Amino acid sequence: MNRIFIFCITLLSPVGYNKQDVIGFPPDRSGYWEKPPNIKICDSDIPIEKVIHAIEWWKIRGHRFGYTIRSNCFSKKESGYIYITLPGQGFNFSKNLARTHVAKKNGSSFIVWAHIEVTDPHKKRLLEHELGHALGWTHASIDNHIMHPSWQKGGWVDKGLLAGGL
Repeated sequence: MNRIFIFCITLLSPVGYNKQDVIGFPPDRSGYWEKPPNIKICDSDIPIEKVIHAIEWWKIRGHRFGYTIRSNCFSKKESGYIYITLPGQGFNFSKNLARTHVAKKNGSSFIVWAHIEVTDPHKKRLLEHELGHALGWTHASIDNHIMHPSWQKGGWVDKGLLAGGL
């Protein structure tokens, strides 16, 4: 009987998702998009293939996105967009590899727009991590987790990041 039950759970699990036995707390969700966000890549020094790879990483976990374009981003506050740029003025290079600003609708948990600034778009996991913030995820206290606050202690563990709370 137990074997049948375990087999049924395996059939209901998302394709390609492995159970991860980890120690620590997965990230919380602090915001949600009402519609799948579109992505605008605002700097020509940010390779579109790196951004698409990061988007695909989140799509495997059930998250949805609209279209991805390269654009001259005169405004970074248009609703429905995640903007990806190189760092602007006020960025603290001595403390950060990247940062993400998220705007929410009038005190609600609905995300209106997000702006990601990355110092090195070629650095492994950096875009995936910042896209996580743009999707509303907070940091995780699990070593080797994609949402770990320290890049050095981060990795590809994705516990707790499936869309829909799976």
